[in-house]
Amino acid sequence: MSASAGIARRMAWQADGALAQLAVARRAQILCALEEEALSTAELAQLVGISDRRARVHARELEKLRVLERVHLAGRHHRVGWRLNAAGHGLLALYRLVGGCERRLGLTPVEDTQPRLLAPLRFLTARMIIWALTGGPLTLASLERQLPEVPHTTLQHAVERLGEVGVLDTEENGAGKLFGLADGARGPIALVATAGVGWRLRFAPDRPPFVAGNLAGLISLLAPALRVRSCVQGVCLMQSTSDPGRPAAGGTPRWPAAHVSVLRGRLSALPHGAAEPPHAQMRAGDLRWCEALVGGDHSLVEIDGDHELAGAVLAAIAAALHG
Repeated sequence: MSASAGIARRMAWQADGALAQLAVARRAQILCALEEEALSTAELAQLVGISDRRARVHARELEKLRVLERVHLAGRHHRVGWRLNAAGHGLLALYRLVGGCERRLGLTPVEDTQPRLLAPLRFLTARMIIWALTGGPLTLASLERQLPEVPHTTLQHAVERLGEVGVLDTEENGAGKLFGLADGARGPIALVATAGVGWRLRFAPDRPPFVAGNLAGLISLLAPALRVRSCVQGVCLMQSTSDPGRPAAGGTPRWPAAHVSVLRGRLSALPHGAAEPPHAQMRAGDLRWCEALVGGDHSLVEIDGDHELAGAVLAAIAAALHG
């Protein structure tokens, strides 16, 4: 096995830093407790219902992620405390976005538990499975061939967990069980993925996500849910440029350009590009793409050419992401 293959194999079942932290109930509770004001370790422990020692351990882990800061609490008996910084507030917003996406999937919230989507999505394996299924249902054997770096039992377990939270549908055919993405899950999953990448690019540029982003992949993931007026048609080029005043994130290559075909009310990514020049071009930095798609501020995207076509593509993506 090559060194790069070995790294990929090890990373296949590692948990993502941000989502992994949110999946620890006590750490998410600490983020929520610190939303309005800085608190001491003792105050955190009392609010969360754990010992001072455990509260300190969780706070230090969040400090390593650079979402908490130590501060002096003037006029308090405990003079050293913790507060959320901008990255912490951003992570808390991501946590609530995951909860909203869970509700869109029709999952019934269970009191005092984390959003159930966090359990599978924090693992890279689950996200690899989702991307592998964007083009259509596959058997477990076909998934194994597409993801040879993932052990069989790990893959099987991840598929089961994704099915439990409504991300995957299962159907029987002559070849056995087919696993496919649930149509209603595509928007919520894409929204979580885009928001998560945006958080990493903004607050941890030196620790970029293992898969930084893929505009063509996003279109492919959302394709069944993307709709435009049938009178709008053409080819749109989506490009990633450098974000103004911001260096490239940790040497991560910029997202590849995506050619998007708009025809008969449907959108599809053209994996080999277009045979003719695009009718519209859209450009933004990686982070600005995330902000535009998650926040809906399409003014962050520069448009040349057919503005009606580009606007229809952006509006269709926004509708699919936000439901």
